[in-house]
Amino acid sequence: MTFGACNVRTLLDREENACPERKTAIVARELSRYNIDVAALSETHLSDEGELVEHGGGYTFFWKESIPPQKDSLPQSREGLV
Repeated sequence: MTFGACNVRTLLDREENACPERKTAIVARELSRYNIDVAALSETHLSDEGELVEHGGGYTFFWKESIPPQKDSLPQSREGLV
């Protein structure tokens, strides 16, 4: 089994995109080309959570949106502590 990681920048499809293939199909083709069985994809920009089966490529994409912490929940400065 071969594992990989890739920054895909986005998996969002746009209507004005000149490429006729869905971005997930392109990623699936590249994963197959490099014989990757399981991959961790970053910066997909997909919202919520879900899954998508790319039948032609033989891959299933799972995602869950990561929500950054609120500014007020970040650790506070510890000025004056020795």
